[in-house]
Amino acid sequence: MEVDLKRQAEQICQCSRVNNNHNREIVHSGLNSKWEGLQSVALQVLGQWGDDESRALLRDFIERIDDRRHGWAIRGVAVKALSSCVTAADSDWALDRLFSLKGVRAKHEFLPVVRSLPLDAARTRLLSESSSRDRDNRQAAMKAIGNMDFEERGDLLRGFLKDEDSTIRQGASAILANISN
Repeated sequence: MEVDLKRQAEQICQCSRVNNNHNREIVHSGLNSKWEGLQSVALQVLGQWGDDESRALLRDFIERIDDRRHGWAIRGVAVKALSSCVTAADSDWALDRLFSLKGVRAKHEFLPVVRSLPLDAARTRLLSESSSRDRDNRQAAMKAIGNMDFEERGDLLRGFLKDEDSTIRQGASAILANISN
């Protein structure tokens, strides 16, 4: 039996117009498909809907694919979808996730979600992590601060110019140069 992926993708995509139980079943089916193309369309629909249940499904999907060996592409789709609808209600989860991920690449891939959070929901934790003992967490905090609308962003970034790690110093310097222009 041949699977008509194009037809299934179109059906999932059409669900974005109306968020109801029938369409949720179709999107759930796509999300749980073995085909990343269908998963991708379903993730995008959830991001368009952006309600509490959709955001929960996006968060769950991101966590489920952590160990997928070659999951960077579909993880990027999920991160983009969640970034488009993330709210203050997601801030504890998003910040805990960012600062518990291992490695610079994993943190960098997830950073768009944190950058999309309301500033007042992320501020305290980002400032706290900017002086973390964990070098990767300091760097992630620096990137987030540098790309969010902190009123005192320049002053905060200048603090990173004294960091013991040269990569963090260089990153802060580059962001400062871009926001000065």
